[in-house]
Amino acid sequence: MSGWCDGGKCIPERHMVLWSAFLTMFFGSSLMSATGIIHVALLDHLKESVTVTAWTGALFSGFFCLSAPLAGVVINTVSCRACIICGACLNLVGFGISSFVNNIYVLYLTYGVIAGTGQAFGYTGAFVVVGFYFEKQRSLATGVVVAGFAAGMVIFPFLTQILVDEYGIQGTFLLLSAIGFQTCLFGMIVAPGQTEMALYSEARRRREISKTTLCKRVCDDLKILGKIPYLIFCVSIFLWCKALSIVTMYTADYYHSTGSSKAEAAFLMSIIGIGSVVSRVLVGIAAVDGGIDRKLLYFGSYGVIGVFTVTLRYYGTNYLGKALFSSLFGLYTGGSWTLLSPITVELVGLHNLASGFAIEMAAGGLGLMVGPIIGGYLMNGSVGYTNVFAYAGMMHFLAFFSGMLMSLFTQQDQDARTTSQQKPLYRGDVDVKAVYSSEKYEDIEIVYEMQPEQKSFLANGIEND
Repeated sequence: MSGWCDGGKCIPERHMVLWSAFLTMFFGSSLMSATGIIHVALLDHLKESVTVTAWTGALFSGFFCLSAPLAGVVINTVSCRACIICGACLNLVGFGISSFVNNIYVLYLTYGVIAGTGQAFGYTGAFVVVGFYFEKQRSLATGVVVAGFAAGMVIFPFLTQILVDEYGIQGTFLLLSAIGFQTCLFGMIVAPGQTEMALYSEARRRREISKTTLCKRVCDDLKILGKIPYLIFCVSIFLWCKALSIVTMYTADYYHSTGSSKAEAAFLMSIIGIGSVVSRVLVGIAAVDGGIDRKLLYFGSYGVIGVFTVTLRYYGTNYLGKALFSSLFGLYTGGSWTLLSPITVELVGLHNLASGFAIEMAAGGLGLMVGPIIGGYLMNGSVGYTNVFAYAGMMHFLAFFSGMLMSLFTQQDQDARTTSQQKPLYRGDVDVKAVYSSEKYEDIEIVYEMQPEQKSFLANGIEND
């Protein structure tokens, strides 16, 4: 499709994809922000211990990221559209079955694994497809799309609490299954573009030539972990997501335990989403400016929010202090999601975007799964939430230092390549005099292995970028 026409005005295809991806993030991938509300509701409904109940939210948040490699396989094999539609169906099945379940261990599978995987498929498909459609303004477009996730963070904690109060946790699960299934429509709109089809065609040609197995292709994808800056980047994501999951899971209960009603706690959690919306859009705009270091924006925010997390017990006992923490937490963590795509392209190249993002999500999934469990043990073994938030703050500090280390290694690698690989590139009979970075050079290598018409399209895109 070249675009949609409405009232004589044509809406460009990539704008339709942008808003479809935004709505996919909003309806099908932002329920991780409501895990704290659901955690409290399950504690009241099933009367299990905090640690046992925490596994439901931990699995849900963990598989939100751990299933990303599987989503990446679907994207690389079929399309981003198929990935989003699969996510919608998994949301329908996972939340729908959970509405009939009264056993916490069955919820581990239905809510934790199946629904969590549905969230991952929707998020990964929407995230990757924007990278294919936008080249010059990839950071800004990614910021707009992940703002859909942040907008869901504003709405769903408060909405989930209203649904729990009105219909109970089982009725809430049933309604959430219907909401998540709406992304099937948006997936239908996301048609594979020229860049995506060209890359798929090249991938199929390579598979036919090499006759590689799925296991071999996965091993080839994992080779990008041999790049030290990218490996450190994944470690930083693991630490950041561990801290994120602790705050997301236990902050609502902390607010409630320090005098706020459940409705107030839900609203305070929604403030995190408001700050996240602002952060994602502003960081996306800032990252478009070539004079601003994306990696500095990425790891610098962790150091700031680490301070506020560690010191929460000193100022977070009244409503104003809680609102301050919620707004700052959203403001300083939301923008990191915007930067994942452009930093991934910078570290491993555009042709490795789907595989690289899948590995990053897997690293984040491990952090999201481990964080709530550790937080549960710390809370049971200490007075209140002091140790829980101190540990989360420490993880933010470690993410800050590892992100800074990644930036240093990246700069050293670029300096080395600039001095050793400065040579002119040729496209047809045109001498390209500019010296390209290693990442851009990798993208051009992919162009030369394609068919003539695919070469022409991608080469022009790279020249205009």
